[in-house]
Amino acid sequence: MQAEVQWVDGLRFIGQSPSGHSIVMDGNAGSSAPSPMEIGG
Repeated sequence: MQAEVQWVDGLRFIGQSPSGHSIVMDGNAGSSAPSPMEIGG
């Protein structure tokens, strides 16, 4: 699996797959998006 992750601000990130699909992640476990652990765990 290959993915690219960009830092947006604070602890928010956008992950993108090679096919162009993306998902927002919130490393602060905030209510704006799931955390990276929720997605990958």
